[in-house]
Amino acid sequence: GLEALESTEGGVLDETLMGSFAIQETIGNRLQVLREVLSHWERGDVTAALKTAVGSKDEIVLCDFLGNVLRQTDIWTVDSFLLLLPSLARMLKSETEDSIVTALQTLQVLVRLFGDMIQNTRAAPQPVGVDLSAEARRHKCDALFSGLQEVVGSVTQLKRKPGRLGPLARALL
Repeated sequence: GLEALESTEGGVLDETLMGSFAIQETIGNRLQVLREVLSHWERGDVTAALKTAVGSKDEIVLCDFLGNVLRQTDIWTVDSFLLLLPSLARMLKSETEDSIVTALQTLQVLVRLFGDMIQNTRAAPQPVGVDLSAEARRHKCDALFSGLQEVVGSVTQLKRKPGRLGPLARALL
């Protein structure tokens, strides 16, 4: 009786402590990545900050970063959009509403900033002769267009969702 109860309590305590250590490790890793992101940001290296946040593969880190910088439209470039698009596509399939909302809000801003440029670049005739910057821009715009086409399916599914998701998805489409 009493020994079995003490044994069970000890097992529960051991499991709880192991879970606690795992949570502490996750939070410690997250804090380390956020400090690295902040360090890049404070040095003015937005690209390195974004690469660190994206490279962490931690949705929460990326959501925190995007939530803090999203409205600063002067920091976004076609290259940052290209870097971020695969992560945004994954976030649209997240289990957490906050990640999906952040992805939708980020896509809205980036499409507003670069949508016309992507369409105009893709519609423009091929330049005569060698124009490396125009070719690079066209290649990037083609890649963004393709990536955005892949995202449309996820956004279309989200437009029927209640709460914050449906209206944000409908606004993006």
